Amino acid sequence: LRDMNDPYAVKEFEAMKKNIEEEKTRTSSWATYRSKEVIRSLRLVVIISFLGAGCGYPVLTAFVTKLFSNWNGLTANQWSMMYGILQLISVGTSSSIMHKFNRRTLMLVACSFIAVIHAGTAALYCVHSTYEIPHFSLIIFVMLTAFSCVYAMFMFALIGILRGELLPQSVKMIGSGWSAFVLALGSFINTRTFLPISEAFGTEINFVIFSCSALLLAVFTYFDLPETRGKTLVEIQNELKGVRDDKLESSHL
Repeated sequence: LRDMNDPYAVKEFEAMKKNIEEEKTRTSSWATYRSKEVIRSLRLVVIISFLGAGCGYPVLTAFVTKLFSNWNGLTANQWSMMYGILQLISVGTSSSIMHKFNRRTLMLVACSFIAVIHAGTAALYCVHSTYEIPHFSLIIFVMLTAFSCVYAMFMFALIGILRGELLPQSVKMIGSGWSAFVLALGSFINTRTFLPISEAFGTEINFVIFSCSALLLAVFTYFDLPETRGKTLVEIQNELKGVRDDKLESSHL
């Protein structure tokens, strides 16, 4: 479609045709869901969605005003408005950044950053329960806003991008549905348990859980998530199958 006089474009087009023909021959049966690429793609999008929800973004969206307090002439509601405005700016800049870096690199960096931020927030709450920390409200605002901006800018976008790139056409609708379900389930669990955990064990325990979720997602990404940036859907599916198309890859290079 780009230039059928280009030998690579022709090979890519033929590979796409072959892949589509294979997808069309598949029926909605258990045999389809037992194939290697389908199992791996479903596992990837489901685990990433669930652990992504476990990082705490839905919880902070729901309870951020309770975490902020009146400080330096601003009310908790005003701090929350600033929090939301900074997220909006972050989302607006996301599109200009996402295509410049590898998916795995962005996911690993974002998860590592979130794990550290949440661990630091947990430590602050733990210390503040015993000792008065100067400018505690401002520090909490900066840390929670930094987390939310990174999540909105990278994690939220990556979950959607990877879902579109990893799922084969034959299970894309079902896989997207499962991804949305576990994302909602993880959000519900975290949001429902946030206040009971805070009242029983302290707010810092929630942030320990968020930090562990981000750390688990980083480990899972490192060991199981293939790189998808710059690859065609056919190449991604072949990689999920464990098949290397050396001719197409060398032609591309």
